[in-house]
Amino acid sequence: MHGLCNAYLSKNPGQREKALRAPGFARLVSAAGGVDRVEEFCSTPTPPGHAARDRGATGPGTGGADNG
Repeated sequence: MHGLCNAYLSKNPGQREKALRAPGFARLVSAAGGVDRVEEFCSTPTPPGHAARDRGATGPGTGGADNG
């Protein structure tokens, strides 16, 4: 969701509502819980260790390294 939030927030405030009606933002609207909640969803950082909002980060891990 991080990329979609960035795309949304980079738009002119007057264009944001219209943009959310575009199919490309459907996942963001759904994740936020509705059009009226996207602004808060994208403006509130996700606390470390909480995966409730997938913003594109994979969190701690091996980064794909093979430890075996």
